[in-house]
Amino acid sequence: VGLAFFLPEIIVGAPVAGNPMPYVINGIVAAIIVGVTIGIMIKFGCFERKEFSKDVENAPSWKESYKITFKNKAFMIYCVIALAIFIVYGILPTVIPIYADELLNSEDPGLIMLVGLIVSAASTPLWMYLRKRFGVRKSYMMAAGFWAVSLLLFLFATDELTAYIFIIFVGIGLGGSLYIYDQGIAELIDDDEVRSGISVRREGAYYGVVALFNRLSGAINLIVLGLVFGGAGWGDYELRDPAQGPIILPIVQIYWPVL
Repeated sequence: VGLAFFLPEIIVGAPVAGNPMPYVINGIVAAIIVGVTIGIMIKFGCFERKEFSKDVENAPSWKESYKITFKNKAFMIYCVIALAIFIVYGILPTVIPIYADELLNSEDPGLIMLVGLIVSAASTPLWMYLRKRFGVRKSYMMAAGFWAVSLLLFLFATDELTAYIFIIFVGIGLGGSLYIYDQGIAELIDDDEVRSGISVRREGAYYGVVALFNRLSGAINLIVLGLVFGGAGWGDYELRDPAQGPIILPIVQIYWPVL
């Protein structure tokens, strides 16, 4: 994920109208990285255990999957939370580089997000400890609360240096969200297995619906970005009225994710 933000800085650089070749090269390099990683995962990754290989034969249909999941009240609450988290996952990588470039005069706006991702990985031991100490629910609430407060700190960023300082706190909150997110749905699946009284785990049904909310978050972000940036006259990588930058960019980077 870090490479996804760092490579365009090296290969593409500043956008140049009518010159698509840097984007093509960036796409080729990204495809090679993805292909190599998938190959490593297929060759050396985890494999299905033999005792579970027949579970797919008794798996519910897609209609039954929706019935199972939408009747689970705890899971639906989780989906609303997941939708909100997915929205923030999608909006920050898009807007933080623009925010840093337009408002903080950053020379390497993508590098700021890269620092946040590195910090999120480094904060994993902290969230592992909090997860063991307080459980999934409370530690997830702590991560989301810390993440929201850290985003509000960006309102006080005045230059590139302060942005690098504040992105450290954003990265810590992001790390907690990434680490604890899957553990929350795992507990819901375990609970479903116990309550249903059947021997087949139905994680496919639950993860499938979560993936649906993930795609929905992308659509919501596109609508929000289109309305906000389009209304402000964003085009050709410049604002028609630069004075609107300090107004619209905090809306999409800070207030919308915090909300």
